[in-house]
Amino acid sequence: MDNASGARKIAELLAELGHQRVAMVQGPVSTSTGRERAKALGDALRRRGVHVRRDEKLRTTFGHDTGRAVAGELLDRADPPTAIVGGNDVIALGILSAARERGLRVPEDLTVVGFDDIPMAGWPLIGTHGPRRP
Repeated sequence: MDNASGARKIAELLAELGHQRVAMVQGPVSTSTGRERAKALGDALRRRGVHVRRDEKLRTTFGHDTGRAVAGELLDRADPPTAIVGGNDVIALGILSAARERGLRVPEDLTVVGFDDIPMAGWPLIGTHGPRRP
């Protein structure tokens, strides 16, 4: 996986969709994948004029349940993001679960993007349209 290229594609997609409130639920800083994807995505979004607030750059393990919990915190805020990028597809699936639990429609109410293009990311999910991938 070319982390920098993937990050540029994600940033381009989110900018084209007009998102200004983007959150990042990235993998652990202890992994090169977690560090590289977070840095490349932050840089690419900034170059396109999309600001990610410091309190919306969150880290977790590369897991569904942790992605769900962190996304739930973001979505329960008074002014939640309109897009959330997961550090991998498993985190993105957790984000989808959190959105679904709150009655949010993806992509109508919330854009969700993952990384890696695992086969499960393409499975149809009732009540959502699945994670958006570059």
